[in-house]
Amino acid sequence: MATVRITEEDLRSAMRDPRYWQFGHPERAAFNAWVTDGWRALVDAREGGGSAAVHVRAYQRVRNGRPEHVSDYIQTRHRRGHQEPPRGGRMAPDSEARTNTEAAPSVRPVVVFVGGAGDRSIGQIVRRSWLAFRRDHPAYETQYFTHDEGDELRRFVEAVPPGTPVNILGHSWGADTAAQVVAALGTTGRTVDRLVTIDPVGRGTGRSFFSRVRAGARHWVNVNATGGSFFHLPNMIAGLGRKYGDGPREYAHTYIDTPHSHEAFEEMLNIPGQGGRRVLDLVLDR
Repeated sequence: MATVRITEEDLRSAMRDPRYWQFGHPERAAFNAWVTDGWRALVDAREGGGSAAVHVRAYQRVRNGRPEHVSDYIQTRHRRGHQEPPRGGRMAPDSEARTNTEAAPSVRPVVVFVGGAGDRSIGQIVRRSWLAFRRDHPAYETQYFTHDEGDELRRFVEAVPPGTPVNILGHSWGADTAAQVVAALGTTGRTVDRLVTIDPVGRGTGRSFFSRVRAGARHWVNVNATGGSFFHLPNMIAGLGRKYGDGPREYAHTYIDTPHSHEAFEEMLNIPGQGGRRVLDLVLDR
């Protein structure tokens, strides 16, 4: 069967497919792997210097209402003067081919967004940021949960293959859910790489809890919003819900007081953090 080349437009369209983003979809794992391979191939082909190859597996897609089989193929790039390895599933056994496996990462980092109360239906502060992140950072696998989906969040993290970087970012009640899950996972020996809690709100916190949260994350970033009046509605709601406030100051690896009010989620993502890097850069681990 003839090879069908995949374009960036094809892959961005695939990322909008329920098989890519819908948690629990029976085809999600295979479809995500196929999209990942495609992105690696495109990025690899565009980078200059060196040489590399990515094997893109076969898959079934629908185009113009008709099913179409996408054959597997080897996507390569090479410097001028280098002979392109032959296609067909195997690379030529020369020194150029032996270095090809070093070109693409073995896993795709995971970034999870967790929204606060009403985020899915009312303000959608975190959800909008998640959608933008998914669009702008295709090299990451992303997922979105709300504050009342702690069990689903935990199952999702537990299902991520060991060795895959996992970064969790939550706001308000969603930050508390993220912290609760990370603390619980940490007691089982499963830690996450980054936990970012943006002005968290929740009950049942304290020194013991904060210690467990810290132990469950390789790096915990906590942002505390201090701006605006208590009677500013978002601040009032957060205050009545019992903000963490400065409670995590002695426990978070990076603690930031910011003059923003509670609802300024995107602004707080872009404030300078450790080493002058934005909080978002810390999420991306760069």
